[in-house]
Amino acid sequence: MREFTDRQYVMINLAKACGVDKVEWEDRLTYAGKLLNMNKKEALIYAEDTLEFSRTWDALKKDKDLGEFTVDLDATASCLQLYSILTGCRKTAKATNAVSYTHLT
Repeated sequence: MREFTDRQYVMINLAKACGVDKVEWEDRLTYAGKLLNMNKKEALIYAEDTLEFSRTWDALKKDKDLGEFTVDLDATASCLQLYSILTGCRKTAKATNAVSYTHLT
């Protein structure tokens, strides 16, 4: 499981607000980076969720402490993730990104 900085998580959230949520993490970060190089009015035309886009954009541009910013990411396979946690199945937890690889040594 890849770990991200607070800023990267918020950038991923910005991409998600534009409907870019079914692609690789790096592609989401690249997309958000391109948006952040525009002014808000130009970038806003790409938003599917304008309220979330605006909230996320403002947080990134103000460069405030992003550790308290809430993001909502899709689960890899939420049912299997819950199953792995409830049953203690490490193999399934690892396969569905419920835990990072470093925790399964």
